[in-house]
Parts: sequence; structure tokens; C-alpha cells
Amino acid sequence: MNKRHIGGDGVGIFLFCLLLLSSAIAFSGEDKIVIKTENGIPVVYNPRNPCPLEGMSAQPLLKEELVIGRNQQKQDNWFSALNALAVDDAGNIYTLDPKDVRIRVFDRDGKLLRSFGQKGQGPGEFSGPGSLRILPDNILEVFDVLNSRLSYFTLDGKSLRDVPMARLGFFKIDAKGFFCLHRREPTGNRMVEELVKVDPDLKRVLTIHSFEHPWNPRLINPFPETYVFEPLKTGETVWMITSEYKINVIDSEGKLIRRIVKDYNPVKITAADREKYLMAEPQDQKYEFPQSYPPVNWVNGLIIDDAGWIYLRTYEKDDQGRIFHDVFDQDGRFVGRLCIPESERASVIMKNKIYCLIRESEEGIPLVKRYNMIWK
Repeated sequence: MNKRHIGGDGVGIFLFCLLLLSSAIAFSGEDKIVIKTENGIPVVYNPRNPCPLEGMSAQPLLKEELVIGRNQQKQDNWFSALNALAVDDAGNIYTLDPKDVRIRVFDRDGKLLRSFGQKGQGPGEFSGPGSLRILPDNILEVFDVLNSRLSYFTLDGKSLRDVPMARLGFFKIDAKGFFCLHRREPTGNRMVEELVKVDPDLKRVLTIHSFEHPWNPRLINPFPETYVFEPLKTGETVWMITSEYKINVIDSEGKLIRRIVKDYNPVKITAADREKYLMAEPQDQKYEFPQSYPPVNWVNGLIIDDAGWIYLRTYEKDDQGRIFHDVFDQDGRFVGRLCIPESERASVIMKNKIYCLIRESEEGIPLVKRYNMIWK
């Protein structure tokens, strides 16, 4: 049992029912979580400050347990680059190195178990692997961007099949094998953004959401208004637009079944922040900065753990420069915040462990780091 939830599930169910009946409940001071039914849909309104569950703190203690990639003296125990990682039920860690074109598998103690993959276009080979995930049936799925295909392996590295794919852009696959896609299409001086679902034959099943905004190919917004989304094993999909602190949960048919809203403090973009981007500004393009950061980062902005808790990477920092991640329980209540160094990107959260991908550490090398998350 996940110790984080001992005593919490029962209390959570009771409070959730109570909230539905009363529409509001006070937790600390003036902070309230308010749940209303709007057009038949429960909407959870959260305050700026977290409302921790009974027996839990508002911020977990993170204890560093494991770092992989520093041992450059031992063959195949270091990375040329890192694109993605995945973790199986036993705690084994699967890493994707796009430069070395290799998948490495480490046990829960960081010992290299095996590695496989090589550059090419044949079975078990890659040209530009971009992402990987472990499917519910313990099959490893790798998206090879340059070969435009999905490649499937057993967890011990045996090549099973390759499925040709069109160039889909950014996508994720739901529990039924349907693709959730973010599509962008310029129309004159406007950009149309769509979040859609298509079947395995790439036929559109439904449009989840769409919006449009002004577009000029010579102007770049470093913090674009875009989608972050994550399909769940249970069939639902969680999605939001980065410019709005509004989390939407839809069922497999696209019907909205819950909405989660949170008040937040906008973080101003400073002159120093702008300078970092202007140093790398392309010659034929200009950066166009908004006054404030969006509430949610579009890179690794949304993670859902094995218990259904939601973690959102914000732009807020603590006094040590670490990035705040807002944490919502399975009922959509804002229960806490955790802090991770800015250079580390949380990629997987399961069994109270946070697995972070570090593209470039202080030593100038890619690393994988694991924390134990303790909610006291």
C-alpha cells in the first residue's frame, strides 16, 4: 500500500462527499476548497495555498536515493544524451540515449542490467528515438521520430514489431490505442491549435478542444500558449492549456467529467529572464515576451503518478531557486507542493519515488536521479 495514502483515502472520500453536499469547506485560515456542480459537472476550486490532508505536510521531504551516469570509467554506464526514461513495476529504469542510439536498463540500485538498440532502419534499430514508455502489458514502446514509426520490444530488449506512422507531431497514446494529438495549423495571420483524438488508422474520432491566436512566423513566444495532456490507464485523459490554471478530465468518449481550478500568483518575467533568451535569439526572428510566465510550464508540465495524483510544474521558485510543482490528489484537491532543482525534470512519479532526467548536470553530463518522497 502507498504509505502516502494510509488514512488519507478514507478521509478523502468522506471530505469529498461532504464537499459535494456543502459546496465549501475550510481547511486553514481563509483558504478554502470549494466544489460546485456546474452544468452537471463537479468543479473543484482550489486556493493559492495548499490544503494538506490529515497527517500530511504541505511540502514533502525529498531524499536523494540514486544517481545514474556519473561512472564514466565503466563501459555503458554513462550517457551521451538523454531524451526520456521509463520505470517498470519492479523499479527497473529504462533510459533513452538519442545520440548513442541506445536503450539502457538499470535495476533499482542503479546496476546496468542490459542495453540494446543501434542506429539504422532495420528491426530493433533507430534513427532518431524521441520517447519511450512501458505499456500495461509490459511491452516497451519507442517512438522513432526520424524513421516515423513506433517500435515495440519485450522488456529484455527483444524486437517485436515496427509500426509505420505518419509525422504526427506531439502525441500520446491512450489505454485503447487511440492517439491524442496536438495539431497546429497557420491560417493567414492566425494559428489554429487543436487537441484531437484519432484512431490507429489516424482517422479523427473527436476534437477535444481548439483555440486560435495571432501568429507571425518572425515572432517567437518562448512561453507559448499550448496544450499539456496525459492519457490515463483507466481510459480518461487529463488536459489543460498552459495559459489557464484549469485542469480538465474527460472520459474515453471526450465527455468532461471533472474540472479542477486553482488560484495562483503570476510570476513576472524580469529583464534578466529576457536576457537569457535574447542571447540565443535567431537572426531572422525576434522573441516576443509576455509580461508574466504562464501558470504551467509546457515542458514536462503535467505528470500523473500511479495513484492518480496530478503534478504540475510551475514557474514559481523557492528561496533556493528550485521550481515548485503543485500537487493535486485523485479528487482534484490542491494538497501540497514539492520543489525540484530547475535543471532537473521530473519524468516519472510512482510508489512515492520521483525519477528526474537531467540533460546537463553541473558536471556537464546527462544524469538520471531518483528521490524518495516523504509526506510527513
